[in-house]
Amino acid sequence: MTLVEKILAAHTDRENVSPGEFVNVRVDVILANDITAPISIREFRRLGLTKVFDPRKIVMVADHYVPN
Repeated sequence: MTLVEKILAAHTDRENVSPGEFVNVRVDVILANDITAPISIREFRRLGLTKVFDPRKIVMVADHYVPN
């Protein structure tokens, strides 16, 4: 397995993963920026969801609309 396949397999309940497969993985962190976060939040609310899986694993970054 490649390094990426090993990392993905380590975040599933499987020993191996292969290119082209769809896998469900446990994420270490979710990154949202000032472009993607509002869209994600809107869709989250539209679906009627009220709780995220683990708020400690969500990181929001002001990246695009910050004066420089």
